[in-house]
Amino acid sequence: METLELAKQIAQEALNTKAKDLKLLDLRDLVSYTDYFVLGTGTSDRHVKSIADRVHLKLKKEKSRLPISFEGYGSGQWVLLDYGDVVLHVFQAGQRKYYGLDAMWADAPEIPLDGVKPSTRAKAAPGRRGKAPTKAKAPRKRAAVRRKKPAAKKKKR
Repeated sequence: METLELAKQIAQEALNTKAKDLKLLDLRDLVSYTDYFVLGTGTSDRHVKSIADRVHLKLKKEKSRLPISFEGYGSGQWVLLDYGDVVLHVFQAGQRKYYGLDAMWADAPEIPLDGVKPSTRAKAAPGRRGKAPTKAKAPRKRAAVRRKKPAAKKKKR
């Protein structure tokens, strides 16, 4: 598999999991340890982990590629998947700003993600494949119950 094609597939899978502010940086002329960085942002620790999970599982299933290493999965603040020639970084917004990889690699040309668009196909929830989503039932209103006033007791004289 060509390295740029791998990088674009990783970017596609990240977009399909709704990664924000996705960038594909070409590092071939700047460093020797990798060719491309894919940078993306998730909205929460679960979102960051789900982006990394989707990329990992898709490449494992379709391309029989496993990452050489991965880091940060436990906390979900910043997950790194290293595929050798392509490295995926998925951050939460605060971590992305703190580490500043966008500024650090400002000299790296950004590859336009032409043809890489989020999938429009809605995914069914796990365990509900092939079933149409159901509407949540509105809670039942209880019928108003009119209570009679207790009859006044007659006093004995």
